[in-house]
Amino acid sequence: VQGANTTSPMYSMSSMDQGVPCLCLKADYSDSSNLHNTVLTKLVNDVWMSLGEGYWTPPQHNNDTEYDKVRVGINGHPIDIFVKDGTTYEYIGQYNMNNEKKDSHHVFGFTAGSGNPSVGEAICLEFLENNRTATLFNAGADFNWETCSDTVDEDGKGIVQLEFRYPGYDWDEAPTDLKNKAKRPFIWVKECYDDWAESYNESTGEYTSSKFVEELTNYFNPKNLVSWYLFTEYFMAVDQRSKNMMMASWDATATSGIWYFLPYDSDTALGVTNDGWLILPWDSDEETPNPKDPTQYAFMGHDSNLWKLVRYYLYDDTYK
Repeated sequence: VQGANTTSPMYSMSSMDQGVPCLCLKADYSDSSNLHNTVLTKLVNDVWMSLGEGYWTPPQHNNDTEYDKVRVGINGHPIDIFVKDGTTYEYIGQYNMNNEKKDSHHVFGFTAGSGNPSVGEAICLEFLENNRTATLFNAGADFNWETCSDTVDEDGKGIVQLEFRYPGYDWDEAPTDLKNKAKRPFIWVKECYDDWAESYNESTGEYTSSKFVEELTNYFNPKNLVSWYLFTEYFMAVDQRSKNMMMASWDATATSGIWYFLPYDSDTALGVTNDGWLILPWDSDEETPNPKDPTQYAFMGHDSNLWKLVRYYLYDDTYK
């Protein structure tokens, strides 16, 4: 590995990265430039690190590894893959060689292997489905949190909307205490939205609820939250407001804890629609229709309660 014989192979994406035992070789069918998925994720990581401690995750504050490089997203490189069969080489294609999300937990500070045993117990959720009740933050206390599902597929099987990236559980297999920790921010956002909607003053055209701004720092890192939204807006990451998001906490309980958004899978960005067409105008926003289907919005998550609240309350530089 990297020029040396070893019985415990670990590969580092760079001299500043921690070694990993498993790699993900990914072909980006929605993007032939190899820039969207891996490079945009690297950009998020590097920009947030450069902005200062207010934008860092807890393990990035406490990191004491020899590399001092806990990341918020994958690192990787563009590669060409050839397979050798005897004396013949077969060209497979152009890929990205990335950190594998399920076997790089120390890279993101989820485990003590990152040099952060004092950080706490990490939880990381992955959003699985676009425009579903939970992934739109429309799931209140009455949502079926036991199954994390309120719809079924054509075979009658429940469509699960979230899963645990770390520790690795499908939702239905996860311990109850883990589900209770995970559902807390979703229920709170739904309560904030309901309170906001009910507070509309017809005479002024304004909403008077202050619940979201007053309680926000008890649930999310506001700089991370706003930065995530700005990333999706600036780069037109249309598939990353309801799906292809990770949300992590290092101190979550059923009654407390701060959550952070983490980047993952930016294939459909920079003008590419969610179904792979490079046709979106440069000034697309949450109200822009999909040119291929005007009945749909270009941005997934158009009806997300969380992003509605962010747009209404956090439009200024309060959390700059």
